[in-house]
This record gives sequence, C-alpha cells and structure tokens, in this order.
Amino acid sequence: AQAADVRQFVKSGDDLIVHLTDGRSFVIEDFFVKGPNGEVSRLLYEDGTFSGVDGNVQTVEGDAVGLGAAMSNEDMAAIAIAGLGGLGLIASS
Repeated sequence: AQAADVRQFVKSGDDLIVHLTDGRSFVIEDFFVKGPNGEVSRLLYEDGTFSGVDGNVQTVEGDAVGLGAAMSNEDMAAIAIAGLGGLGLIASS
C-alpha cells in the first residue's frame, strides 16, 4: 500500500487495524507484541518508506490520514504480513 491508500491506523489490544480509503480494513495480529529482546514491529509502505507506525503504543495515539486510490490484493497481502516476524516489512531496533 502507499501512504495515500491509508485512512487511519488504530491500536486494538496487541493488534493494529489499518483502515483504507476505499472503506476496507484489515488487522495485523500481535503488531504491538515486543520480541524477546525488545524488538518492535515497524510498518512500511510498499515503496519502503516508514509509515510512522511501529510497535510502540505512542505511535498510534492519533489518526494517520491519507487520500488516494484503493489498494490491490497483492499490496494488501504484502502489507498484511507486517506483524512481528513478517517478511521485509519489519525492522528491529
């Protein structure tokens, strides 16, 4: 997904809910669960830029708002694996 595809990020327990501009939403389970050495999940957009959302609670206190077109199924699949242990969408600190 691109930044323009995302309307809002919401923390729900340990999960991150991503609301898209086309009305769809999806849940990244255990996004806010820290790894055994304190690692946190980090959500990147399709182009590799940081979304501003990571596994630290304070990064999702407000709404992240964007404007734009719908996200393709391939983009959704790529970003949906961003939970802890995802491929290429997480950076550890």
